[in-house]
Amino acid sequence: MVIPKKIIQQIHSPYERKSFFVVVLKYFFLYFQNSFYKIYHLTRARKSAMRNAKILVFLVCNFVTLLPLLAQKAPIHNRNLQIIPDEIEASYRIANMRVCRETGVPLALYKVNYEVQPDNPRRMAEQYLRENAALFRLKPDLIDLVHIATRKTPGGYHVRFLQYVGQYPVYKAEIVVNIDRRNSVTFVMNGYKPGAKPEHSSPSLSAANAVQTAKNYLNIDGKLDFEKTELVVYHLKGKSTLVYRVSLVPAEDTFGDWETLIDAYSGEIIKVVDNALYESPKVTVNGSGWVFDPDPLTRAGAVYQP
Repeated sequence: MVIPKKIIQQIHSPYERKSFFVVVLKYFFLYFQNSFYKIYHLTRARKSAMRNAKILVFLVCNFVTLLPLLAQKAPIHNRNLQIIPDEIEASYRIANMRVCRETGVPLALYKVNYEVQPDNPRRMAEQYLRENAALFRLKPDLIDLVHIATRKTPGGYHVRFLQYVGQYPVYKAEIVVNIDRRNSVTFVMNGYKPGAKPEHSSPSLSAANAVQTAKNYLNIDGKLDFEKTELVVYHLKGKSTLVYRVSLVPAEDTFGDWETLIDAYSGEIIKVVDNALYESPKVTVNGSGWVFDPDPLTRAGAVYQP
C-alpha cells in the first residue's frame, strides 16, 4: 500500500501536531473504512441483483407454464362442444425410466447411453429397438412399426416410428429414438400400445357418413378450409376401437381446428377436440403463420439436455 502524498505533507506540516504513527493509523482506518463500505454496497447490490434475477426467473417460468393454457383456451361455445377422454397414462419413475402403471412398459427413457453400430439413423434406431424389443413389448421383427421421419440436428438425429395394426395407424402411437453423433442412443419417447387390436377390423360406417356425423355435431353448415378423414385404431385403457379421425377447419361457422373420433362400427362419437390456439376468445381472425414442425428443439437444431 502506498501512502498518498497528502498524508506525507500532513506529517511535515507545522500545523499538524500529530505524530507520524497517528497519521498513518488514521489513513489506514480511513482506507479500510472506505473499502468496507465499497464491499458492503457491492454485496448489497449483488444480493439485490440476485433477488431480482430470481424474481424474474420465477415470473418467466410461471408465464411460460401458463402461456399454453392461456393460448389454448377456446371460446366458451367451442369448449362446450369438446368431448375429451382421460388419455393420461398413470406412470411412475424408476431409475432412468418413466413407466406406465397399466402395461409396465417404459413411456420415456433418459440418459440411455446405448451404443449402436454406425449406420444410417433409421437402421441404428431399428437396431436399438430390436435389441430392446422385450423391454417395450415390441414384436421382435418390428413388423408393425413404420418409419415416418428422421430429423437431423447438430446434436444427432431424431428418428420417428408409428405403430400400425394391419393397414391402420394407431392413434398417437409414435416411438422417437434420439441418437447422438457418437452413435449412441440418448433418449427414447415411447407411445407404442402393446396389445392394440380392435374388435372390428373393418368399418360398417362410410367415411362420408362419419364426416356428416362430425358436421352435424359441430353444427357446421358452411364451407370448409380443410377436411381430412382417415381410419385409425384408438387404444385407451386396454380397449382398442377402429375409428374415423375426422379433421375439419370451418371457414364460415363454428370456427376452430376440429378433430373428431367416431367409432367406425357403431357411429358413436368418442372424442371431439378443438386444436386451434386462441389469442383471445372474443376475437376471430383469418390469416397465416408459422408453427414448429415437429417441435421447437428439433426445428431450432438444439441439442437435448436431459
